[in-house]
Amino acid sequence: MNGTTGIPWYIMATVTSSALAIVGILIVQNLRTIKSCLRKLDEKTSKQDDRISGFEKTIAACKIDCQRSTVSKEEWIRCESQGRAKLDGVARTLSRIEGKLQVVERLPEICGQIAQKVADSFNDGGKKNGG
Repeated sequence: MNGTTGIPWYIMATVTSSALAIVGILIVQNLRTIKSCLRKLDEKTSKQDDRISGFEKTIAACKIDCQRSTVSKEEWIRCESQGRAKLDGVARTLSRIEGKLQVVERLPEICGQIAQKVADSFNDGGKKNGG
């Protein structure tokens, strides 16, 4: 018997060991739950790492494509000046065509003046010879 409470020691040992067993079971159960949560978290993290890796590859490919499709300043200026030179050539050609079109537009008037002068010279010549 225990001197202070009057409960025999073997009952006290049984109760204490039962309480410790229950606490131990609860601790083990909590540890299993924590382990399960950590495993699930690790799986999610692994999946996210795979997705992030895929995104990194996609971004790297986009950067490479972007570098291929961009133009340097010097190349842009060179292309721009070539374009302007071609545009100036086209403008000169259009000016020549415009001048020729003005002559063609006036062609009936010019032909009429020539015909009038020819007719006048025939009339003047006929009066001098026959008149």
